[in-house]
Amino acid sequence: MKMQHKRRLIVEIQQVSGAQLIRFDRRVDSINARTLESHLEASLDLRTPTVVSLQTTEYVSSAALRVILTTGKKLAPVGFALVCPEGTYVHEILVTAGFTGLFKVYPDETTALRALS
Repeated sequence: MKMQHKRRLIVEIQQVSGAQLIRFDRRVDSINARTLESHLEASLDLRTPTVVSLQTTEYVSSAALRVILTTGKKLAPVGFALVCPEGTYVHEILVTAGFTGLFKVYPDETTALRALS
């Protein structure tokens, strides 16, 4: 399922290998973070391991980090991981915000999905 939001944010949620794979495209900023949160709350299965891929995401705001943190905490009991290649701006933000200490962060979707299955 793909859904386009303000500022052309594209959110894609797929079922892959018994897990939910969520992709954010482009920028997740304070303007579209609320829409993203509403969409995730309505679409996520809290009983299924979930991978949030930031592989193609260029920017995440503090509001977007809050959405990811809240989602990760809800899904932690069943399995939650992030995908973000090292050396990217978004990875730098995750490190600075302490997300790499809270959640597993993998360099690619295949590795993350394998780890949660």
